Amino acid sequence: MARVIFFPTKPWVVLLFLLTFATARGQGYIRSYLLGAPSYRFIHVSERKDGGLVLSGEFTATSGANHSRNLGLNAQGDIGWQMDTPILIYDYKKTSCRLGDSLYFDAGCTVYPEPFWAMDAFLFCHDAAGNVLWTMLDSSSENNCIAVITASAAGGVYTMGTYVDPIVANRVYVQRFDLAGHLIWRKDFVHVEAVEPMGAVALVDGSLFFGLSIGDTPWLIHLDEAGDAIMRRKYSGQFSGNPFVAITLMADGNLLCTGSDTSLRVFSFNGDLLHSQQMEVHIRAAMEAADGDIIVVCGAGSDYDMYMQRFQHNWIPRWKRYYDWSHTTAIAAITPCANGDIALVGSMGSEGLLIRTDCEGNITDYRACLPPQAGFALWPNPNDGLARLAIPADATDQLHTVQVYDAMGKRVLATSTIDAPFLDLDLSLVDQGVYFLRVLRGTETVWQSRWTVLR
Repeated sequence: MARVIFFPTKPWVVLLFLLTFATARGQGYIRSYLLGAPSYRFIHVSERKDGGLVLSGEFTATSGANHSRNLGLNAQGDIGWQMDTPILIYDYKKTSCRLGDSLYFDAGCTVYPEPFWAMDAFLFCHDAAGNVLWTMLDSSSENNCIAVITASAAGGVYTMGTYVDPIVANRVYVQRFDLAGHLIWRKDFVHVEAVEPMGAVALVDGSLFFGLSIGDTPWLIHLDEAGDAIMRRKYSGQFSGNPFVAITLMADGNLLCTGSDTSLRVFSFNGDLLHSQQMEVHIRAAMEAADGDIIVVCGAGSDYDMYMQRFQHNWIPRWKRYYDWSHTTAIAAITPCANGDIALVGSMGSEGLLIRTDCEGNITDYRACLPPQAGFALWPNPNDGLARLAIPADATDQLHTVQVYDAMGKRVLATSTIDAPFLDLDLSLVDQGVYFLRVLRGTETVWQSRWTVLR
């Protein structure tokens, strides 16, 4: 079975080189985005009809305030539009979803700084071109925050959130809005134990499935379009964690559920457990592909390598890809693309991260992603002869000469750059081996590096 391994050499290098024994090579890529902000992360990704992507994220401004920032990308990951929608001073985006090809919803809470220290829930809607259609700010409850959102054409927009009640502290609410942002109904769930909203999915008939955590006990609840309970299932002592952190409706009508433990589970409409798939480490995201396969992303972080695995609809493994990721990498969401590609988003250190693989999990293009550091850098290295040289921000206005020599001291490349943050370099016509790169400013060598070409 094919195995993909990346070899990091410095803390800021997350992905350097792809080594695979698979015969087919994909057209996947990895890109990172900062856009002038101190930090940036993505929480949701979806594909447009033209093959481009819409990414929902949030950034931290130099003032320390958080704001929503979404991107519209073409199929190659280039930015077509950028939409910043600061609701108030500190906005914490918690959740996003898409309805069809035209409506995108984002929700979370805005925090009022000292001396108030209060939260209001926000919800806004935009189209595929990044135009904000409407916004909603809910200050009806104390410390109100939306944690989960889902939508369907029949049901509209459903949100789940928490707030503080002066009498009973543990409250979770479910709200239903129409597609113009008007509230239709609200239901509150109150308990003496801690109550926490989990995942939710809206169905085509307008009803809603969602998970709750009451104390240490998980619940699965099904509401009709009027907000009345069709089913309430309590799972006392059956699972090591809550199995309903994220819920996806499958093509066969069952529910694909990602839990807080290391298992991926399938439940029926009646709440019966149909299948449990044990993974090696904690699950970050899961999805059903167009052909019925299940794709799961697991791991990443200081203790685990990340891997992505694809199962056939009968849960027979199709392939598994391992990646040696930086401990600063976190995957938040995954989506299938119409051409079979797989798109993943999250964060890499302080940068928003987008990964697009082919249908077998392969990535071949790393040149568009530069390591987050202030000095010169050759990226990736090793490579197949195509690389990008990053120029420090405080030196882009100066002329730099770049020379590359082989092991015998013969110069194989000479070029120069000025007024650019990077320079693309091409050694695709030379033999594989070790080369030496030197950057000069005038006659002074300001940086040098070994360059390994492998094919």
